[in-house]
Amino acid sequence: MHSIYKKKVGVEGNEDRISNLPSCLIGHILSFLPIKEAVATGVLSTKWKYLWTSITNLDFDDKWLLKPIYSQKCTEQKLVMSFVNFVNEVLMRNMPDLHTFRLGCTWRYSHLNVWISTALARNLRELHLFFQRISYHQGLPLEVFTCTSLIVLELVGGFVLNVPTLVSLQNLKILLIQGLEFSDDDSIDRLFSGCPLLEELSVKRCNYRKIRVFHISAPVLKSLVINCYREGGYNVFNSYPQGGYKLVLNTPNLRNLEYNGYVGDAKSYSVDKLNALVNANIRFVLGDSPDRHYSVEGLVAEFVEGISKVQRLHFISPSPTVRLCRSPLPKFDHLICLEIGENAEWSLLLDFLERSQRLEKLIFRISEIVVCPERILDYCGF
Repeated sequence: MHSIYKKKVGVEGNEDRISNLPSCLIGHILSFLPIKEAVATGVLSTKWKYLWTSITNLDFDDKWLLKPIYSQKCTEQKLVMSFVNFVNEVLMRNMPDLHTFRLGCTWRYSHLNVWISTALARNLRELHLFFQRISYHQGLPLEVFTCTSLIVLELVGGFVLNVPTLVSLQNLKILLIQGLEFSDDDSIDRLFSGCPLLEELSVKRCNYRKIRVFHISAPVLKSLVINCYREGGYNVFNSYPQGGYKLVLNTPNLRNLEYNGYVGDAKSYSVDKLNALVNANIRFVLGDSPDRHYSVEGLVAEFVEGISKVQRLHFISPSPTVRLCRSPLPKFDHLICLEIGENAEWSLLLDFLERSQRLEKLIFRISEIVVCPERILDYCGF
């Protein structure tokens, strides 16, 4: 009786419950491990040798090559070839459909497009590409723009986004792009027209120097983030077309909007019919070029007019020395919560109060100090 018990639980009395799980469940568990660690489990036993081939999330990042523990043992060329061979070996396996494929690169590899296309061919749902410290000029494979199984697409790094004539991302719901250069206006139009179900869009620190009209047309879009700030400061006015570009938002179902922009880089705004807007976080900053300051008041007024249906607004104006606009603010008939940031003048606060009859909550920040509504109203003579 005792010997039978020992066989079931093992010599040390610890039962190996994980190995007794179904192979498909073990593969799901391995999907949450870094890919190198998942593959390494193949040495545990004969049963585990190929279990890693059932994982549905692949995450490759060559940043581990930069760690001292590796760089001291091998030359840079050997490290790079080791990474290439590893990715090739994993992708060549007869693996099931993939849920997520993430690729982070700090080196240029001739195999990049092959790796991406191979992953997309397996009914991929999420594609995340991070190209850091490199410029990727060979262009993304066409399959990136025609993969109907994709739900999430994230592109970060030195891409030039040259969108092909045919775009068919029929199920894409989330698009995240950062640090890219847009090739032309038509590429942007083709991209958004090919994503009819797009619900979430984030555009951060991209290069608009070749763009005349940045037109976002997305009929079911619910969340939009546009951040024009760049790391290491901002002094790239010569990168923009003469007179700046025009920002057009055709997003009638937008509920959440975050915009961080330099006034003057966009020569005009067309923000219309945002009747479903619930939350807006707007920050305007003046650029370093004096010749762009002349139209600040009109530009900000154009943008504010377009978001007048918002319910909750966090607004940071360009500068305490610049008025928001020449004419009175539009009516904010739905505004119930207002937060005004550091640089705002008292006159701006008064303008908002006069035009927001349903306001329930007010936060007015002065040098990071929150002033309670009672003190503000006393100061203003209410």
